Amino acid sequence: MANHLKSENGPAQGNSETDANGAFKKGHRKRGGRKRGTPNLMTPEFKAALMESADKIGSDGQGKEGLVGYLKALAVEDPAAFARLLGRCL
Repeated sequence: MANHLKSENGPAQGNSETDANGAFKKGHRKRGGRKRGTPNLMTPEFKAALMESADKIGSDGQGKEGLVGYLKALAVEDPAAFARLLGRCL
């Protein structure tokens, strides 16, 4: 019976892109992730505009308590959206 938990192509088994201790060799080919040159989805300018707009909305739509007020109101009115936002920050 084969052991399905054991990797057959792990670092110690002679993968051509790694050495015996599992570290990548210098100059290995890129695997996974974004392609080189792909721009970020959210630019720093967009993030700044988002923070500024939330700050101006506040908890009451008139800027009360600024960004913190907006986030407090979001946590009360839409806890799922607040939890997703919090999860992305952690």
